[in-house]
Amino acid sequence: MKKIFKLIVFSMLVMCFSAVITLNAAPKLQYDTKVIKSNTEIVSTDLFGVATLNQSEISSYNGGVLEESKLAVHPTSWVELNGSIKDSNIRVVNYTSGSATHWQGKKPTELAAIYEKENPGWIVVAGINGDFFHISDNDEICGTSMQEGDFYKSYKWDTQGHMALGFYDDGSYISGIVEATSNEYVQILKADGTYEDICEIKAIDKTPTEAGVSLLTRYDITTSPYMKLDVLNAALDYDLSDYKVYSITYETQRLDRGTKKVFLKGIVSEISTNQATYKINDPDNVSYLVCKDNSLDSLQVGDEIRCQCKLTGAWEGVTNITMAYNQVLKNGNVVDYSTITDVNTGYVNCNKNRTVMGFKEDGTPVIMSIEKGAFGAAYNECGEILKAVGCEQGFLFDGGGSACIFVRTEEGTFKTINKQEDGNERSDGNAVLLVMRDPGFKAEVNNVERFSATIKLNIKNNEYFNEVSNILVTVGNKTVPYQDGGVTIDGLEENTTYTAKISYQMKKHNDTTKNVSAFEQVTFTTKEFEYPEAGLSVVSSTHNSIFVKKDMSLSTANQITKVIVHVGKEQFNMGNNAEFICSDLYKDVEYDVYFEYTIVDPISGKEYLATTEPVKVRTSAYCIPSITKFIENRKSSSSITFEYEYLDEDRIVENAYVLVNGEKAKEVSSK
Repeated sequence: MKKIFKLIVFSMLVMCFSAVITLNAAPKLQYDTKVIKSNTEIVSTDLFGVATLNQSEISSYNGGVLEESKLAVHPTSWVELNGSIKDSNIRVVNYTSGSATHWQGKKPTELAAIYEKENPGWIVVAGINGDFFHISDNDEICGTSMQEGDFYKSYKWDTQGHMALGFYDDGSYISGIVEATSNEYVQILKADGTYEDICEIKAIDKTPTEAGVSLLTRYDITTSPYMKLDVLNAALDYDLSDYKVYSITYETQRLDRGTKKVFLKGIVSEISTNQATYKINDPDNVSYLVCKDNSLDSLQVGDEIRCQCKLTGAWEGVTNITMAYNQVLKNGNVVDYSTITDVNTGYVNCNKNRTVMGFKEDGTPVIMSIEKGAFGAAYNECGEILKAVGCEQGFLFDGGGSACIFVRTEEGTFKTINKQEDGNERSDGNAVLLVMRDPGFKAEVNNVERFSATIKLNIKNNEYFNEVSNILVTVGNKTVPYQDGGVTIDGLEENTTYTAKISYQMKKHNDTTKNVSAFEQVTFTTKEFEYPEAGLSVVSSTHNSIFVKKDMSLSTANQITKVIVHVGKEQFNMGNNAEFICSDLYKDVEYDVYFEYTIVDPISGKEYLATTEPVKVRTSAYCIPSITKFIENRKSSSSITFEYEYLDEDRIVENAYVLVNGEKAKEVSSK
């Protein structure tokens, strides 16, 4: 029997309900209708409790021209964090891939998998493609590139409004033209995981200098440094007999075609002197640092070193850099490119998919893909859409077939979200990843009841979990310390959705003397009140009444109170009675009969109003005869006389008789 119910809410309950916190509610877009006309309902998906994937189809006017012929629908997907990135366990990382010697393009989802493999203890939550790259030859990134402190390219592609985005380990960022030294430095890896300068490099792949250090690599020999051509057993064209030569077996070596600088990272494998000829053989992965003075005397075989430029000024301390093609949103204002001449005008309003990255006022990043419709989203549309989701700054990355946004699945794989312009995911030069430290646990909600739930941490990796401290569980307006085995939160509202926030601290990845804040979220809904069987039913009917009753044999019968019987448009107050007759009805009429009643919850004392589904009951078309009098009048030794009366208003009785011991004794005709 279907039950329709309504909760009777008191003022105290309203106050309790208002304290429920939903941290990952779908955002509402705020936009300028001169550019954006409308958007569909935003569909939000939780990403491991730390971020949210939002998706909506946004209709905007191409170039801001208010004509229906310029209107296009852009399926838009964006990922934003559920909390501040500042001093948290979440970071933004620029990532590339390749062989030891060559640049090499990879799909963004492949780069995410490689990052996790090469950086155990980190989880990629989501990501997008990044910089433009040399798609026609070796997939080298076009602009400045640093990943996890390794400064691959210091080339400043600063024409036509191009700039870079730099990310600090504390979650903050910087944008603009990168400030860095013109020369590279030899740096040695220390025991604490940081690098220390040894000396400046005076020349790269040129005649070694008389004073200071020179770096000699494969790019001194190969005539096609941008192509993936091996150099095999080729001699360096220099007499190095007067030099001390440090052979560096490298794990990574990259040529910056703009500056001709070479990033090098590896191990000092040999130190030699008085040897005139050295060879480059790509399979050996060896390059050489050479000097005549004592610049490198502190190096020993086995030392881990790298050769790279150093960041300076405001950029010092940045650990990840990717190039942004153009800025589309600046200080909350959409950039007007119609008045800017130093820009690739053909790209401002092209019909391509777009990838953009925005930042909210507090520095929280937003990564986004805007798919093309009848038109591609112009620069000002990209800026307006970023602004609509709450960004103050916004930057354009590579687009078209490279445009890609992806998220991590529960199974640990990666799934692209946007429709790929090429039909499938393209190999790109780099990807920009949202990554988080793995806390070694996953939050779960167990034993969800009407007014309580238990939050438990399912420990996946004890090594990571041992770095976690100060774990707090917040549900609604209650915050309690976490205890082994889980914590139970009482006093919740039934049939209510809650977001449990598990906040904690863990060691900073590059400075174990400091802690960073972190959190995870999990959503659950408390159980609703289970309505007991009402036990209310229609027993019988006459020409002018309906007889109803409550089944008092049910254990829950005393919970069913204040019963009202609805018969057509009439109401009868049955109250708490076990039986009731609804009278003064019409003959031969079909009535819809249902019960409205109050249920008293024996646990909380709350009252619930419920109704049953109506049943159809027809009153009789005639008055059913009834015996109104049958009494003994007199008797003798062989007979007995009774006085009787029966009521037959509609004259339907065909015969009447007296039964004695179950047998007819006398026919009667008179009433």
